[in-house]
Amino acid sequence: MFVDTVTAIEEGKRIEGTLEVDSTKQFLIERKGVLHLPATVLAEAMAQLGAVLILFPEEYRGRTIYFRAIEKAEFHEEVPVGSVVRIEAEVVKIRSRFGVVAVKAWREETLVVDAVMSFALG
Repeated sequence: MFVDTVTAIEEGKRIEGTLEVDSTKQFLIERKGVLHLPATVLAEAMAQLGAVLILFPEEYRGRTIYFRAIEKAEFHEEVPVGSVVRIEAEVVKIRSRFGVVAVKAWREETLVVDAVMSFALG
């Protein structure tokens, strides 16, 4: 997993976690001489934390979560090496086998990305 720690969880409601971007990560990209976290890896970390939130309640444990789509994603800032990214996910809705999670990520107090992700449960 790309998420390093889960710092808070309210079952069925919201979760918070962190991703530490250090120079030992092999998936970093270089732009203008500065190493950054790729947006795709950040999106995957956000999806992973959302999956932990959805699969945490006893009723969903052991099920498989299938990523369906990212909607309304806005990437505001790049994330350089040395950053700690705080990610929060909140359940928007879960109905039967489908659901939606709103996810945001910050570097310090700066919003880096916000998105809405949909999923299906198998």
